[in-house]
Amino acid sequence: MIMSIKLLIDPLVVKTSSIIKVKGLFSTDIKNYAGEEYDFNLTVTFQSNVVFYSGPIRVSGKPSRRGSKVVYKYCWNIPVPINEGKYEVFFDVYNSSGEEIGKEYGFFYAANPNKRPPLRVILVWHNHQAPNILPNGKYYADWGMRYVWCNELKPLYWGGPYFIHALMLLKYPKIKTVQHLSPSLLKQWAEVIERGYEVIDGRTYPPESPEVSSVKWVLDTFRRIALEGRIELLTSVYAHTILGFLVWKFEMSDIVLEELVLGKGITESVMNVKSRGVWTPEMAFNMKLVDIYSRVGVKYTILCGKIHFESAEGERSNIYSPYILENPRTGNNIIVFFRDQPISDYIGFNNNYPTPYEADKGAREVLAQLMLRYFLQNKEPYVVTIALDGENWIIFSKYPANAAYFLDRLYYYLTEAQE
Repeated sequence: MIMSIKLLIDPLVVKTSSIIKVKGLFSTDIKNYAGEEYDFNLTVTFQSNVVFYSGPIRVSGKPSRRGSKVVYKYCWNIPVPINEGKYEVFFDVYNSSGEEIGKEYGFFYAANPNKRPPLRVILVWHNHQAPNILPNGKYYADWGMRYVWCNELKPLYWGGPYFIHALMLLKYPKIKTVQHLSPSLLKQWAEVIERGYEVIDGRTYPPESPEVSSVKWVLDTFRRIALEGRIELLTSVYAHTILGFLVWKFEMSDIVLEELVLGKGITESVMNVKSRGVWTPEMAFNMKLVDIYSRVGVKYTILCGKIHFESAEGERSNIYSPYILENPRTGNNIIVFFRDQPISDYIGFNNNYPTPYEADKGAREVLAQLMLRYFLQNKEPYVVTIALDGENWIIFSKYPANAAYFLDRLYYYLTEAQE
């Protein structure tokens, strides 16, 4: 018998002394369906103590619209106690003989917003593509454009990772993010929108082609949202140079400065906004970069919450507080936001979701990690910085469509949590 069990909890974060909806779903193939009924049990615990129990509830099935399976479902309205914290939900399904045939686990969080400040979350997406163009003007690799229109996210979405990032920002207007669109990527987009492009394998895409039109839509969408103040744009050196290594090993501060001036100029001319922050490629940092960043007028960067925070000196509390990094010889300084490595790496490397339901569970786990940090706050609000590649974890997944669905659900749960 082919069957699946799902537990849907909405919302995942509620106020104490409120009501939360929990839906249990059980489905099986229709081939041998003969009107069977099943019993649903639901148990909710807080710190191992049962706070809600419902069962057995006898549930009858209904054939799905496509007629391939039978679906059994039941919805509970659960009163949430006054206790703050994580509530665990256990869903069990039994057949008519009393045998357990499946179970599922879920959770939700209850919080009193009057006890501590809201958690501040900074989502930083690093989108970068090298200038894969030959002196004759042809591209030997067109990833910068292909990741807009490559339709690798079917059957759930159209397009590629750059398209889905823009689309999700339109779908969830309360979500604000920090986007690093590398200057080399922006330059490619701007040039192909104007005159199209050709690849060395013979493929050609004129400006009026659907592919180039989709690139224009993505760039226009990012530009408009940036002008609305819903995304903050990071700049960087033109491509993806490992800056800290160059200024340390080869004393190439002059070249790094020149590259950063070039990159910042491209970012601001293409996007029509000023860039206040800078992406440090691979977070390879050296103190000489403080003076270079200061000279071009950027105010902050993102560094590793593990390696860089441990070597930071002076006044510091934890990685969830902005840190002022000053060069004592020159007096120049920048602000550093330390990356939360566990959450960032969870998104970036735990990306092979075989089903949309599993992707949804992954998004819920990110919210769970954020709630743990929320409860650690005292009077000073935490700033949790999540920073990672914007495109690779989606397109390199074994299931790119489900990775994109993870992003969709993550924004959904973050929007809910704000409300």
